[in-house]
Amino acid sequence: MSIIKPNIVLRKQVLIYDLEFNAIQLFNMTDVLIICALRDEYNALLQTLDGETSWKEEIVDGWTVAKAKIESPSGTLSLMATWQNFMGRDQAIASTTSLLQQEKNRIKCICMTGICAGRRGKVHLGDVIFADRLWSYDTGKSVVIDGVESFQGDQLQFRPNPKILQRMQSFNLNEANWLNLRPVYSLDYQEKWLLSQLIEGNKPTDNEVFRTYCPSFPDVIKRLRKRNWITAQGFELTESGLEEATKLKEENLFGLPNDPDFSLHIAPIATGNTVKEDDQIFNHLASRDMRKVLGIDMEASGLAALGEILDIPVIISKAISDYADTFKDDTYRHFASRASAECLIKLLINCADLILDRKESNELIIEDSIAPHTTLINELSNLYYDVNSIRSIWVKSGGKPSDISNMSNISDLWFELIHKANNGSNVTINDLVKNMLIDFPKNQSLQQYL
Repeated sequence: MSIIKPNIVLRKQVLIYDLEFNAIQLFNMTDVLIICALRDEYNALLQTLDGETSWKEEIVDGWTVAKAKIESPSGTLSLMATWQNFMGRDQAIASTTSLLQQEKNRIKCICMTGICAGRRGKVHLGDVIFADRLWSYDTGKSVVIDGVESFQGDQLQFRPNPKILQRMQSFNLNEANWLNLRPVYSLDYQEKWLLSQLIEGNKPTDNEVFRTYCPSFPDVIKRLRKRNWITAQGFELTESGLEEATKLKEENLFGLPNDPDFSLHIAPIATGNTVKEDDQIFNHLASRDMRKVLGIDMEASGLAALGEILDIPVIISKAISDYADTFKDDTYRHFASRASAECLIKLLINCADLILDRKESNELIIEDSIAPHTTLINELSNLYYDVNSIRSIWVKSGGKPSDISNMSNISDLWFELIHKANNGSNVTINDLVKNMLIDFPKNQSLQQYL
């Protein structure tokens, strides 16, 4: 009579549990990881796809993440999103790396959505930029020549996948309900309207359309005084204010033009590690061969570099919330966050066929790799239950030693190897079984896989 040792029974139970867990994990596989720099950008993302009915929050290794699925003609994309604790490249790389490790390299695309500063005159508040190039503009060295310090920047740049870039260039927004969230009048427009009233001698508060054209009156007054265009007390034009109002009147004989309509731009974004309040920053960048840059942020190039190292495509969608100067317009912040998120989601749908590897899709992995071979993986884990023996049988069957990952969980390791064998590896399942039968010639479980 044979005696089954309790530890062997326990080990089998654990292995079965691990296999079931792995299968569940594959059903929940994440295709696209979306990183937001700040919580409000993340909140705006969660308003897409019908909001709470589509996004479900959960905890992954201590991180609060939201998951959703989007349908496309090419299949279903699984999304996972989170936000950083702080702004900046280092935080973006750290957050992304942590979640990539949890997903065991299943991520097929890394994205970022949120806000950035834009180049005044080339973009308008609320406009979205899809990055076609990314720079770290503050990477380089400072040199002192003849007592004069200057900065020599490294012209290292990152580009998105060329096929994804082509989809960006052919992007068509069409009609979208969320566009109605866009503020009707920017603070810049309200400033001009107020100046046009003051030069005519009108008291803005007496104008019947005052609340329509200048709904942010207190903020506008602060801005005009900061520019020294009106007196510190009251609403009288200063000398420079009168000059500006006169110029404005001469340039707009038929009335003030409305703010430009929403636009989407395919253009470079430059990344720096500090918040910029410098209305000359884009001119400085242009002098350093970055003349086409339309946006500045604090994270994107870090993700692009990480994606390049890991060979994972990176998509950056940012919307303009300010012009990198001291005159912020926070009325656009929420809309900009929402606009960048909405455009990213639609782009992902358009790029689904490029992101989804059909041979590696969730459905095929489950159907072709897991279901038929669960029993085999269980048996292999019992027969070859340490890394050295697994490496030996794998190499004997025609595999490379480097194919063997340094995993402590043996079922996970066999899970990975069987997946490789089933999807184009030099080693086939038949090769493995034949060589295993040399070691275990009477094993009937193995024989059925020949």
